[in-house]
Amino acid sequence: MKGVLEGKTKKRAAQDAGYAKSTAENAKEKIESTPAVQSMFVTLLEQAGVSDALLAQRIKEGLSATDVKTANFEGKISDVEAFVAYAERRSMVELVLKLKGHLIDKHELRMTRTLEEILEGSHE
Repeated sequence: MKGVLEGKTKKRAAQDAGYAKSTAENAKEKIESTPAVQSMFVTLLEQAGVSDALLAQRIKEGLSATDVKTANFEGKISDVEAFVAYAERRSMVELVLKLKGHLIDKHELRMTRTLEEILEGSHE
C-alpha cells in the first residue's frame, strides 16, 4: 500500500513489494480484498477520524442533497432556489442498498438455489 500512497500504480507497487507478476496484475482482487488489508484500511480511516457514525451522517445528508441555483441582476443576487440533487440522491440510495445487502453488482452474482429447488431436484 505504501507504493500506491507514493503514487505508483497498483501493479507497480505490488511488484516492488515482491508479489508475483500474476498477483500484481490482479492486485485489487488478490491483495486489496484480503482481510488483513481491509482491516488496515479500517484502522487508518478510524485514526483519521472517519468513524462509522460520521459515514452514516454523510450518507444521510446525501439522501437529502440539494443544488442551490442563484440568479443575478445588475451584479446582485436577485433570486435563490434549491432543487433536488437527483444524481447525488440516486448515488446515495444505491450505496445504502449495497451496504444493506439489497443490491449487488453484476460481477458479484452467484448461482444460488432455494431450499425448495434443491428438494425438488432430489426427487427427480
